[in-house]
Amino acid sequence: MAARKSSSDFRLASPFTDHMVLQRGLPVPVWGWAKAGTKVTAELAGVTAETTAGKDGKWMIKLPPLDAGGPYELEVSGSEKIKLTDVMMGDVWVCSGQSNMEWPLQKALERADEVNLADYPNIRLFTVPRTAKLIANQEITTDWQRCTPESAGGFSAVAYYFGRELHRKTGVAIGLINTSWGGTIAEAWTSREWLASDPIQGPVLAEFEKSMKNPGKSLKKQLDAITAWNKKYGHNNKNNIGFPKGWHKPDYNDGDWKIMNLPQTWQAAGHKFSGTFWFRREVEVPADWKGKELTISLGAV
Repeated sequence: MAARKSSSDFRLASPFTDHMVLQRGLPVPVWGWAKAGTKVTAELAGVTAETTAGKDGKWMIKLPPLDAGGPYELEVSGSEKIKLTDVMMGDVWVCSGQSNMEWPLQKALERADEVNLADYPNIRLFTVPRTAKLIANQEITTDWQRCTPESAGGFSAVAYYFGRELHRKTGVAIGLINTSWGGTIAEAWTSREWLASDPIQGPVLAEFEKSMKNPGKSLKKQLDAITAWNKKYGHNNKNNIGFPKGWHKPDYNDGDWKIMNLPQTWQAAGHKFSGTFWFRREVEVPADWKGKELTISLGAV
């Protein structure tokens, strides 16, 4: 593949790489950057179209709709030529969400067999890097990959199973764009301009930007608010009898306590409720660590 960005200013946008899938049955947009006024031509599957880069250097060409098929070469010419190979026409899906969508195939049930069998040359995978920015990011550094046991293991399991089912039913190439980030909220994926214009989110955004000018003061304010809320609305858990019974003391006899392997969920350990759990764990510390400052990490519970 010719570089998306070369020694000149002529380049394609990040999603355009070898092995990519373009959406069938719809006009095919191809875009990128060049010197203002540069004439740009794109050719794919025997059809061509052209445009001229604007004053800001941006350009976009829309090729006519094409049926499913390939592999093709996409050649884009401007101040130089960029040629992409193994380009397929098929169906492209954006797979986005939190941890459930992010969860990789290599951690799914029956993962060994599933990963080893994930050999579908006409399913193509594209993972958007997790990068936080306050403004829209125009370019990323990643490439389309054929679906193989090597590339599928770290890819979204949900997206993979979805794409495999579609590919089996339709027989056309499937492009899967995984843009997931566990634990993120909708506001984190929304532009600053929209948030600022919303009557509810606007004041929240303004308060956030104000707090960022003095993050230490902001953090103290939040902690004070949490403390005040707990004092007003919190309650003592009368069932949490650990401290009165001395469960936290090193010399407490825990011989009749049950063993629980961690990490795992409460349900997997046979607990059908949520509540307060106490754990005790003996740790052997080497003698030469005596008097040294140490850090203990509990890991995943």
